[in-house]
Amino acid sequence: MIDSEHTLELVINNKLIHSSNKSGLRPLMETINIIKEKYSTNKDIILNDKITGLAAAKLIIYCGQIAQINSELASKKAIELLLKSNTHIKAKTVVDKILNKDKTAQCHMELKSETLTPEEFYLELKRIINI
Repeated sequence: MIDSEHTLELVINNKLIHSSNKSGLRPLMETINIIKEKYSTNKDIILNDKITGLAAAKLIIYCGQIAQINSELASKKAIELLLKSNTHIKAKTVVDKILNKDKTAQCHMELKSETLTPEEFYLELKRIINI
């Protein structure tokens, strides 16, 4: 799965290409930019991600090049969407929904992503976090 010191790892041809220890969706957005800039023809990309919810799943689908996700925690909605898009996912733990950091409510990015297409969500998030 994932190295305990990282929240996200990008693996291509069994080599660790990029990793992050940041939280939230920023590391995934940064990784998608790396894929688009440097690995645009590669379709056998593996992503190790600590948490894969619906928001992350939509970004992964937007990217279109990630073949496999290994996740510590994934939501049912994320798994369903990824499998419909022919993206394989393995998750240690599956939950109904991804919660916010305080675990008091559903993650606001999960809620925001529900009504947007993968492309719309990517563009909105890009605007919000200025990447």
